[in-house]
Amino acid sequence: MHNRLYKFFVNEKVDENIVNQLSANFHQSGYDIRKLMSDIFSSSWFYDKKNIGNRIKSPIELMAGMMRMLPMNIQNPENLIVYQKLLGQMLLYPPNVAGWPNGKSWIDSSTLMVRLQIPQIWSGLRPLEYSPRQDDDIDMGMKSPETAMNKSFKNPNITIDWSRLEKIFADKNCEEYLIQNTKTLDMDSVKNFSDKSIKMNIINLMSTPEYQLC
Repeated sequence: MHNRLYKFFVNEKVDENIVNQLSANFHQSGYDIRKLMSDIFSSSWFYDKKNIGNRIKSPIELMAGMMRMLPMNIQNPENLIVYQKLLGQMLLYPPNVAGWPNGKSWIDSSTLMVRLQIPQIWSGLRPLEYSPRQDDDIDMGMKSPETAMNKSFKNPNITIDWSRLEKIFADKNCEEYLIQNTKTLDMDSVKNFSDKSIKMNIINLMSTPEYQLC
């Protein structure tokens, strides 16, 4: 169990010494899950550089992170289910009792392109050009609302208050707030595809591979 927790919250490369210590403390605490989680999140090793920006965000983490960062109004939030289906994580519909896989399983040739383009799509710079695959594990053979939506993509109708972001980041570096680990980030390339505005810098940063990590 501790290996799975470590891989989920810390790093897919397990540090056996730390996991063994967590296991011993967990046993001594009388199997107190709350203390175990506190031990993980309050430990100095949790914030080591090797553990920062190494996990691939799940689709929900990716979308929720964007929603928290960008002051947006979503007129039709029910249509965000399209993106959940495109990216392979529909809330309340896990693939099996074990739940969703993690890590590199979130990325394939189709989901990666959608993930990289969502910032542009939500900002109105490009249309949504993908259709979710039929999944009978979810649709269960019925013409559900999700199935009907496959045929008629409806935009969530998102508006973003860019003027507010312009004020917030007027004297700040956007990358320090958006990217967990900037050591591989090429800001020159990011800015080359921008009109130098804060809006385009943010969109381009959210469209980088580095933004996919947490």
